[in-house]
Amino acid sequence: MKLKSILFGGIAAIALSLGVQSTAHAYMTILVTCVDKNNYNILWTSKSIFHAQYREDVRRCIADGGYAEVDYL
Repeated sequence: MKLKSILFGGIAAIALSLGVQSTAHAYMTILVTCVDKNNYNILWTSKSIFHAQYREDVRRCIADGGYAEVDYL
């Protein structure tokens, strides 16, 4: 019984470690800086890891009268 639990624990630990590594590479940090079109002042910045949030930040920047500078971290 102990051998079975040790074997199962080892397999679970390996599967979990492989899963964590693959999800860590699936996300990318995106930094959006909204800059005013007229006087080039920074209006706001936002950091996100989801592509939907990135698109929403770009739309918000355009609505605020600026242009988005995007950096991938």
